[in-house]
Amino acid sequence: MEAAKAAAIAARHGGFIRTKQLTAAGIDEDLARREVLAKRWQRPIRGYYVPHPDPLPDLVLARMATSYAGPSSLLTGLIAARALRMRWVPTLPGAQVLVPADVRRRSTALLSVRRCAALPELTPWLWDGVRMAPPARVVLDSALRLGTLRDVRGVVLGAVADGLTTPEAIAALLALEPFNGTALLRHAVADAAEGAASPPEAEMADALRGCGQPFLLNPELWMDGQLVGSPDGYFVGSGAGWEVDSRERHEGDESFDDTLGRHTTFGGHGIVLAHPTPRRIRAQTDATAAAVLAVAQARLLLPADVREPRGLVVVAKGPILR
Repeated sequence: MEAAKAAAIAARHGGFIRTKQLTAAGIDEDLARREVLAKRWQRPIRGYYVPHPDPLPDLVLARMATSYAGPSSLLTGLIAARALRMRWVPTLPGAQVLVPADVRRRSTALLSVRRCAALPELTPWLWDGVRMAPPARVVLDSALRLGTLRDVRGVVLGAVADGLTTPEAIAALLALEPFNGTALLRHAVADAAEGAASPPEAEMADALRGCGQPFLLNPELWMDGQLVGSPDGYFVGSGAGWEVDSRERHEGDESFDDTLGRHTTFGGHGIVLAHPTPRRIRAQTDATAAAVLAVAQARLLLPADVREPRGLVVVAKGPILR
């Protein structure tokens, strides 16, 4: 009966029950400890119980984290990234919260607590009642937890491509961080500033660096005042570019069909696109880069008035790369 009573209280209070709530309800904490030992309950954070054994939903852990860290805290990191529906967010256990510089809260096995002197300057938003850090801060804290460039690129480039934040906003926060441990994030922010919108696009750009043929990432191509499209990459002055085809990203919606449609649209204007895939970029990097470059080199053998459509206007979103 007491276990059922505790579960009912938890259901009314965001999915968890605190030690003081158990006491107020006349329930001995020994019951909670026994339930945890029997693996019928969980104790994700000291003094906080979840009266069921099922995996913790992000929202329940977020509520516990901010309850533990205090009313001025902000949830950040990977849970916040998923709440913002960012793409390519890895699934790792635990939560991250920011607290004011004068607040002392210990991190736990499932909860990373970071003091943040700039917290009063951050503009929070609400996710089902939970105070959340703004997107640029979410990107920064998520990326600093990740250990591979591909994962860090996924969080950074996805957030920028979807308009949730900008490379400049992330860089401004990054400038306030200790330099050590930030190399991957600095690399990904530079990728975003260059125009890359996904990890495979950035990997393709890495493979082409040093090729000697100038190229742009995600430029807009215009003809007669109409937008033809924005290929993932375009070799300046060649009439050739590339589009990374990813069924991993597009299959199941209309976007992959859109990719094929763009190929037809570009071709109708005399622009040739190569179509590397993420798998080939990663498995056969040099050969894939050589094949993409060969498309542009073949175009460059044509007369200047033929290789690039007359009236083509290229609007860059980042610097020219070589």
